[in-house]
Amino acid sequence: MAIFGNNILAGASGTTVDTGADVGTYTGKSLVFNKPSNHRLSKTWGSAASDLDKFTISVWIKRTTVDSGSTQYWLFGAASPKESNIRIQADKIYVHLTGSNYDFTGTRLLRDTSAWYHLVFRYDSDEGSAGDRLRCYINGELETWASSSTIPSGQDNEFFANSAPMQIGNDVSGANDFDGYMAGLNAIDGASLAPTSFGETSSDTGAWIIKDYSGSHGNNGFYFDFSDTDSTTVTDNSANSNTFTATNYSSDVDASYTGDTPVDNHATWSAIHKYGGSGCAAVEGLFNGNRLWEGPNGGGQNIG
Repeated sequence: MAIFGNNILAGASGTTVDTGADVGTYTGKSLVFNKPSNHRLSKTWGSAASDLDKFTISVWIKRTTVDSGSTQYWLFGAASPKESNIRIQADKIYVHLTGSNYDFTGTRLLRDTSAWYHLVFRYDSDEGSAGDRLRCYINGELETWASSSTIPSGQDNEFFANSAPMQIGNDVSGANDFDGYMAGLNAIDGASLAPTSFGETSSDTGAWIIKDYSGSHGNNGFYFDFSDTDSTTVTDNSANSNTFTATNYSSDVDASYTGDTPVDNHATWSAIHKYGGSGCAAVEGLFNGNRLWEGPNGGGQNIG
């Protein structure tokens, strides 16, 4: 059940109770990314992209850590010598493109650790309106940039470029890892697509829910539903064969696949739980693959 509060944006999809309501279509699993373990997926592209002027990345995430400070939680990165990244920082969406050139900061806070968020990043440097060359959607709704840059017409992106290393959940250095779950990850090389290609509004609940994507992924695109049984790689479920290498998983990566998904949202504690009269916070998250509860004085306990 989503938790509402001041400056908290509730997540979208799934339910902890079988109500018979339409919660979307998804047969895959999710992959756990544990920040202390530096989990990541990576691939260096060995072929030309379909069109570097356009891409779409659609992913469902469930956070296990909220952090209003300066720590970065990278979702996607174009590794050295490239610098582009898509991340969460201060509980907001941040996007940094092509070196030190173009930066975007979101407005909405992603602080509901009990629910899944659908994020869509839509890039088209050929778009006539400069303000529409990078768009982000959260649960189907267009994000308003608190600050932004003007991307020049025809500017290539770095995420899908030939010879560029693409990272998922990590920035290679291990300092800026994602903490949480990912599911239903579609990366489209060469096309800028609306969020309705990947989600829709439930006629039963009015919530934004996942649906199957039926289009092409382009040369360097891919789709992960995290249902394979490979030990050190994550298999591309699209028509391509763009398999990524999994790093720093202590056992086979498929052992870190879970049934907590946008269509079967497992109950979790709030990552910020207020208690008592002091206003102190108890924090719950992932540590070495286990869920950890930590009190305000640093005392912690594994809970499974």
